[in-house]
Amino acid sequence: SANGDIYVSGPSGKGAVNITRSNAIDVSPTWSPDGGRIAFVSDRGGNPGIYIMNSNGSGVRRISGGGYATDPSWSTNPRVNKIAFVKLEGGGANIYTVNPDGSGEKRLTAGGRNENPAWSPDGTRLAYVSFESKKPVVYVHSLATGQRNVAANFKGSNSAPAWAPDGRRLAVVLTKDGQSQLYSVNADGSGVQRLASSAGIDTEPSWSIDGMIYFTSDRGGSPQIYRMSA
Repeated sequence: SANGDIYVSGPSGKGAVNITRSNAIDVSPTWSPDGGRIAFVSDRGGNPGIYIMNSNGSGVRRISGGGYATDPSWSTNPRVNKIAFVKLEGGGANIYTVNPDGSGEKRLTAGGRNENPAWSPDGTRLAYVSFESKKPVVYVHSLATGQRNVAANFKGSNSAPAWAPDGRRLAVVLTKDGQSQLYSVNADGSGVQRLASSAGIDTEPSWSIDGMIYFTSDRGGSPQIYRMSA
């Protein structure tokens, strides 16, 4: 629709089905660990907030509290089963977690601008981007201890963290050698390696369980989805 709807399709992209069909703007879907539900952002209640629905589009309800919320990420570990998101407040943007029923909302960051939360495969850590140093830096935050470490703080922009299936590495987008390109880095910030080289802009990596990295690139002229082995 002109507003923005969420579609579900098979891996080929064929046969996409519109599951929201609303007059609202519905964006940023993220699957539950069992594939039965989807968390997403919608402005159907006024300010954009985090909603969940069944995978066929039924049972829609808001789970984030008041205010402007966006950027949901559902933990892939069913034993953790929490949703991280970003809430705009006090001139900044903080990372929160919440249970799928809307209970237990908890703030993880302490002001400034924070975005792009990404769960580790075991659900014990969150990688995210913080602008508290006046530039984007990737941090890894332990939910058990509340401690964090820098994973990527190179010259230029450090953004779009995505965990490897083994939980030891991250795919990140860095501009340290020019325009946005894909790199891998260990979760402790060591061992940075460039993953691809192109004349275009490579961004938005996502690591699949079989070790492939899917990403967006305009190397062919317009933004398209590509994949490569890591």
